[in-house]
Amino acid sequence: AMAQTQLEEVRQAKEQAERVAQEREEEAAGLRQAAISRKTQVETLSAQQQTLEQEVEEAHQAQENHAHTHATALAAAQKQLEEDACRRKESEKRASSLEQDLVVARRAMEEGKMRGTALAASLQTSAEEVAALRAAQDALAAGKEEDAVARKK
Repeated sequence: AMAQTQLEEVRQAKEQAERVAQEREEEAAGLRQAAISRKTQVETLSAQQQTLEQEVEEAHQAQENHAHTHATALAAAQKQLEEDACRRKESEKRASSLEQDLVVARRAMEEGKMRGTALAASLQTSAEEVAALRAAQDALAAGKEEDAVARKK
């Protein structure tokens, strides 16, 4: 009877060990899946960050090109006004048209500045999200190492 009791205890201990091992395997699978998900999120955010950086650069370049184009156009128009001083009515019409162009150019420059500011803020947010996800990924990796050490014991 004593041997049978010991045999039963050994069987129960074995079943318990198998349950614990199964739970650990399921935990490990869950952690691996979470790590894969975090890695995918980091890659996605990194790609978004690169896209935003490119958009900021393009917006900046477009703003510079736009300002240069309008400055050049305004300079040429001013010279033309000086040359056409004798034709006053035409000059007045041209001046009015150029003032409207200047308003449009200023609006476009302001819109470009606002878009650049919004893109910069979005880029900063993306950078913070990437840093947070990397920290979470590092914490998951540290947790896996602790689990591996605990299993070896």
